[in-house]
Amino acid sequence: MNKSTSRHRILAAPLVLLACLAGAGTALAAQPSAPPPPQALRITMSDGITETSAGERIPYTLSISNGSGDPATGLAVGFTLPRGVSAAEISAAGTVTGSQVDWTLDVPAHHSVDLTLVGVVDTIPEGMNGIAVSACVAAGPRQPPLVCTSDINQVRGAPSIQGLTAAPAAESKSWTPSWWQIGLAVAALLLVVLAVVVLVHRRRKAERGTRHRASTVDRRARDREKVGT
Repeated sequence: MNKSTSRHRILAAPLVLLACLAGAGTALAAQPSAPPPPQALRITMSDGITETSAGERIPYTLSISNGSGDPATGLAVGFTLPRGVSAAEISAAGTVTGSQVDWTLDVPAHHSVDLTLVGVVDTIPEGMNGIAVSACVAAGPRQPPLVCTSDINQVRGAPSIQGLTAAPAAESKSWTPSWWQIGLAVAALLLVVLAVVVLVHRRRKAERGTRHRASTVDRRARDREKVGT
């Protein structure tokens, strides 16, 4: 292999890698995002009452809607109950863990899905003036919430909760790297690859030089032996 061909291969390696990364980035950008963005997902809650007391049942209905053109699959819906309230008559194979009710569901594009459960007010803890619940939708189990809603009902005979609302969980925004961040990452990767290629080339060149010098010394030694004989 001559020096020109070697240099061309060294310079071509990063360019080939850059082309591959650019193609992968284009293919990734062409794919639809999943799940739909938070603004396309909505969750609402209704129970049809404004007051409650111990021993009563509160029928909650959650409505999860997908306003995007892509289906939302594997969504995790979590419903949190307060102390003194238990869950009953849970729809769609929801599961209960302590004060949390969880579902996993798919919502087709431009459709909504309703979930229901009944909150049984077993006791009213001392100092509780309202029965507050909240519900959130996440992209999957153990993922941060995308959208949330809440509801609060007055406990009869307790101080008024007028003007208060249950505090919903903070909305989480997914992070998407910008093109300049991707460009910096690609450039850094190319520099690393180029440095590795150059080091490998120099090492091989040094090894060839060592072998050449050893061969030259050996040949001269044989020539001197011939002359001596």
